[in-house]
Amino acid sequence: MEELGSSRALSKFEFAVQMTCEKCAHAVKNVLQDVKGVKEFSINMDSKSVLVETTLLAEEVHRLLETTGRKAVLKGMGTIKSSKYSAVR
Repeated sequence: MEELGSSRALSKFEFAVQMTCEKCAHAVKNVLQDVKGVKEFSINMDSKSVLVETTLLAEEVHRLLETTGRKAVLKGMGTIKSSKYSAVR
């Protein structure tokens, strides 16, 4: 069986997450920090958002976030292109 996100392109997802305190943010951090396929993430308590750079699908990240007991909604998404293919030198 293939591991989550093991051979997918790197994508960036922004989620609105129902966070009201540092305990909420800590729960989100704990659920994302050791997941294979999650390259980076940032949590912004002011905007109640979580930005995740990952090879996982949006649905997989959404499921992880909601295991914390908080509601999560996908706000935006995009792919991360390799600098190898950049038009700017």
